[in-house]
Amino acid sequence: MPIAIPPLPAIPSIGNTPIAQASSSGANGASVAGTDFMSQLGQAIDSLQQQQTATNAQALSVASGTGNIANYMVSAEQTNLATQLTDTLSQKATAAFNLIMSMQF
Repeated sequence: MPIAIPPLPAIPSIGNTPIAQASSSGANGASVAGTDFMSQLGQAIDSLQQQQTATNAQALSVASGTGNIANYMVSAEQTNLATQLTDTLSQKATAAFNLIMSMQF
């Protein structure tokens, strides 16, 4: 019995990517790219906060005897990994900033 495999979606051209658009806009490109990075970072932190809140709610339901401990354990581990990733990215961003600030021009 053959299994049908759907075709891969088309790959967008390089000119349509946000990086290409920001680089082609000249001096304004840095502020556009910076704003996009800031919004992405803010969304990621908000998502982490929501994930932590959901995990805390599952912990309370498990403690009261109404929740599923397996679902809580998976959620707790996902939240732990997301927190570690956020911490690592924060440390790397701080190190990069400090490296740039210590450069002599």
